[in-house]
Order: sequence, then structure tokens, then C-alpha cells
Amino acid sequence: MHEDRGEPPSGPLQAIALDAIEHQRSSPNNPLLFPGERGGYLDLHNFRDNHWKPAQLATGIEPLRRIYDLRHTFATFALRAGISTFDLSR
Repeated sequence: MHEDRGEPPSGPLQAIALDAIEHQRSSPNNPLLFPGERGGYLDLHNFRDNHWKPAQLATGIEPLRRIYDLRHTFATFALRAGISTFDLSR
């Protein structure tokens, strides 16, 4: 992780997410779990237009969700899993 970005957030993940992460190709030269095509950070605008929106359309998700909306979904799942609101806010 980049030094000035701080520690990554942590919390409960669903089994399907844990499985997907475990099957990600890792590179000893790159600490990023989901690097961009050239190995750096993802370009959010490119990702949104070329991957996020088409994936939602292909699966019939309506209305389309913003990537930002995932934080609310995560918070809901974390609270249902018994994480305290204090820990979640940290």
C-alpha cells in the first residue's frame, strides 16, 4: 500500500467476495489487489464507463448504482453481521 494512503479499511466480507479475492492473481512487485491494466491504480472514470455500467446493464440492475453506493451496501451488511456502529465508523 502507498505510504500516504493509510491503512486499508477492514470488515466482514461475504464468502463470495473472499473467494474472489483469494483467486486474484498476485504479483510480488505490486501490492495492489486490483491493479489497473498497467499495474497502477484503477482509472475510476475508465472503470465506470467500460466495466461498471456495462456489468450492471448485463445483469439487469435497475436503477443503475454508483460505485459510491457500495459503501452503503457494505455498511448495511456489516451492521447485520453484528459490527458495532462505532467500529463501522472507524
